[in-house]
Amino acid sequence: MHVLGFRLSIVAAIVIARTSGAQSNLVPLRVWVSAETDDPIFCLKLDSNGTAHFVGGFESLNPLAWTYDTMLGGRLSLTIPKLDSIKSRFFQEGTHRDLGPATFDATTKTATYNIGAGAPVWFLGFTLGSPAALDSATYDQTRRRCNLPSRH
Repeated sequence: MHVLGFRLSIVAAIVIARTSGAQSNLVPLRVWVSAETDDPIFCLKLDSNGTAHFVGGFESLNPLAWTYDTMLGGRLSLTIPKLDSIKSRFFQEGTHRDLGPATFDATTKTATYNIGAGAPVWFLGFTLGSPAALDSATYDQTRRRCNLPSRH
């Protein structure tokens, strides 16, 4: 009986180690930046409570709501309640041309993105990506504008 308990402890430790290693993949990037354009830098921040907001651009669309589904390969859904009909059509056209989100529901104003493989987020003509991919000078500009932590 003592040996069985020891084996179960080892199995449990392996399962916990594998699960906790996978936890980091269960949430998407929390900050997306537009810094790879000549336009002013702006950010999309995903808060832990399921709300999101823009900083430095598209602020009139705040607040947004977000969900993330790992079961579907990493789908980020952004619900944008303040999206007007013109911008909604822009999202719909983007999905048909493979430029925008994977899907867009005009009724709920929800754009869904397949980001599981590290794909960027397209938002009204801008491509948003990870701040980690920015060079030092661009990161410093983005950090100040979007209130990001300093790089070490």
